[in-house]
Amino acid sequence: MSKAFMEGVLELTEEERTAARKANVPFLRERLGIVGNNFLLSRAPDGTNILHLLMQAPAFEIKCVQREVEEFIKDALEIFPYLICQTDLNNNNPVHEFARRHDFPYWSSVLDLYYDYFTRSQKEASTNDVLLYHSPLQMKNVQGNMPLHLAILAEQVYCARALMELDNSVFGYINTRKETPLHLLCQCQETAVWCPMYEELAMKGIAAGAGVMQDIDGLTPFLRAAENHNFNMIKLLYSIYSLQKVSPYKRR
Repeated sequence: MSKAFMEGVLELTEEERTAARKANVPFLRERLGIVGNNFLLSRAPDGTNILHLLMQAPAFEIKCVQREVEEFIKDALEIFPYLICQTDLNNNNPVHEFARRHDFPYWSSVLDLYYDYFTRSQKEASTNDVLLYHSPLQMKNVQGNMPLHLAILAEQVYCARALMELDNSVFGYINTRKETPLHLLCQCQETAVWCPMYEELAMKGIAAGAGVMQDIDGLTPFLRAAENHNFNMIKLLYSIYSLQKVSPYKRR
């Protein structure tokens, strides 16, 4: 999204932005009733829409009003399904914003909502010969990161798994540093207890062909794991590479 585009967009007031970041759904519904549906198309100065801002609300604010927030998101997407594909000035869509969160209390239901409405809008668009949007799960921000990249960077393994289950093709995508999600997984800090989810994610990455891909520095995921002293990942990758007779150090 460009700054030039923002010049023609209705801007959210500071009060409206604060209400969204605090998950103040009654206030947002009041504004929707006064302004009309176009309220949902309003943006903050940085390009974020109402869904971006709701994803920024602290967990303690959301836990008390979880159902109300979910219903508001559902109603907003019912009116404008493409809200989920709108990007801010850094090309982050609401799923990007969601994926970086450590404490979002109901990530699974929100992700399902987002994906269901996107899928529905795509089907409607294809039958009406109108513009199709890229999947929000496959959209890249200015760093070239998709939501899956950001979830792994935030060590949100359960969110990463949910994203992967919705679209497992994303494990083969690279960002501007030519890093696959597997590269980023290999640089995560080792935890005291090895989470089986890491192994599952790594297996999916290798199945997508990411195991032999080199980043901008020429590092494969195995070498990235070694560089970050991620010994559990080193052992896992080496065992898989051995079975597949693939070099962990370079491309085939």
